Amino acid sequence: MEEDDSQHIIFTGDQYVQLAQMPLDEFNQLCAPYHYIVFDNLECGCSTPNQYMWLEKAFESLRCSRKKILATYTVMEEVDLKVPDFIQATLHEVVYSLSEPSLYPEIVRRIFQRENYTDVTEELISQISSTKVDNVRMLEGLCINHLAKEHLAGRKIA
Repeated sequence: MEEDDSQHIIFTGDQYVQLAQMPLDEFNQLCAPYHYIVFDNLECGCSTPNQYMWLEKAFESLRCSRKKILATYTVMEEVDLKVPDFIQATLHEVVYSLSEPSLYPEIVRRIFQRENYTDVTEELISQISSTKVDNVRMLEGLCINHLAKEHLAGRKIA
């Protein structure tokens, strides 16, 4: 998307629990100023029946108001891609990416570099990258968890 930030709003995996508790008219008001509505990591939003039903209603409402909707999925294998019926039925655009576990060591290394963590060892990288996770965001969460423990233990991060 090459539009400026005022044209779109993004909802991420950690927001779906809160969204599912929001009345639909309040959600529509929140989205009213935006042309594009992005739902990132939609698999997180469809993880409970309550969230799934809310998203189904929200997508229908957005479709009726002629908003452009983009939903992203992150899956381990293509066979894991289970696009919800409400998305398929309304022909919304869904983008999915495969998490590639062979890339996890390099991803972990880059996350620690981004956080200026210099005490990273190959053993730590191997330990974190071999953990079974559903997507790269969960892998990043493991790295952040490690950094938080280091910080709480009084070890210098950067």
